[in-house]
Amino acid sequence: MKNRHNKRMQSDQNARYAFILSADAKRYVAILDEGVKLMVRVLASTILVFLLASQHAVAADVLCPKNAPLQEGVDDLRMQEDEFTAEQAMDAVKFLQTDFSKRIFGTNAVKDFHAWSGHYISYANSLKFIEGALLKQQVLINRARLKELSVLVPESAEISQLKVNLEAATQKFCVLLSTAEYVD
Repeated sequence: MKNRHNKRMQSDQNARYAFILSADAKRYVAILDEGVKLMVRVLASTILVFLLASQHAVAADVLCPKNAPLQEGVDDLRMQEDEFTAEQAMDAVKFLQTDFSKRIFGTNAVKDFHAWSGHYISYANSLKFIEGALLKQQVLINRARLKELSVLVPESAEISQLKVNLEAATQKFCVLLSTAEYVD
C-alpha cells in the first residue's frame, strides 16, 4: 500500500511538474519566438542598410549638377566633384603641415610671399580641397544616416530634421563646387 501511495504521489508530483514545465515552456517558447522574430527583423534591416550603402557607393556619389561645358579653347580650371576626397584633403593638409609651414617657419623662411605666386596658388588650392572634402563628407554622412534611420523608423521628427540637414549640406557643397576653380 505504501508503495502504491508513493507511486500515486510521485505521479501527482510529476503531473504538477509537467504542468509547471508546460506553462514555463510555453512562456519560453513565446519569448524565443519573439526573439527570433526580432532577430530576423534586425538581420533583414541590416542587410537592407548594407545593400543601400553598397548601391550608394556604386552610384559614385554624384551630388551636384554637372558644370556646363566651356567654350572651345578656354582652359577649364574648374574643380570636379570627384576630386573632393578624403585622400585629396589629407594630401592638402600634409602639404600645409610640411612644405608650406617650412616656407613660413623654416630656417630659410620666405620673407615676401608676393614675390612668387606659387606660394599663394598651392595654399589656396589646398584650402579649397580641404573645404570641399569636408562639405562633401557632411553630405554623405547625412545621406547615410537618413537612409539607415528611414529603414528603422520611416517617419519621425529626426528623419525630418535629417532631410533638412541633408538639403542644406548638399546646397552648401554644390555652391562651393559651382565656384571652385584651381588658382593658377
